[in-house]
Amino acid sequence: MQHIGTLFVSKHRPLASVVDSGTFQLQLFAVDRIGAHQVEPWRLLWTGPEAQVFWETHSDALLAPGTPLRITAHKGRAHQCGRAGAEFVAHVITCEIAPQRTFDKREALSA
Repeated sequence: MQHIGTLFVSKHRPLASVVDSGTFQLQLFAVDRIGAHQVEPWRLLWTGPEAQVFWETHSDALLAPGTPLRITAHKGRAHQCGRAGAEFVAHVITCEIAPQRTFDKREALSA
């Protein structure tokens, strides 16, 4: 099953490393904003040269919590993380930084 959508970088810093096979691996920690006061934590695992290029290109931007990411992922599974609750873990197929949402003039007038 594939998962496609926008997630937001969480407060946890991404982890970049090389796994035992010598392959670059990037772990991104993100949240899915389900509702006004409800978020679902995600751990995104991305390996290979595309992940390394993405990391080298965007590592400064990724350190900012709230950065929107447009994700295509697969192999998603929910895992219980002790008292912290459940976390959704998925393997990235594609990832790009999405544009920050800006308010429309109509939204500003209705506020």
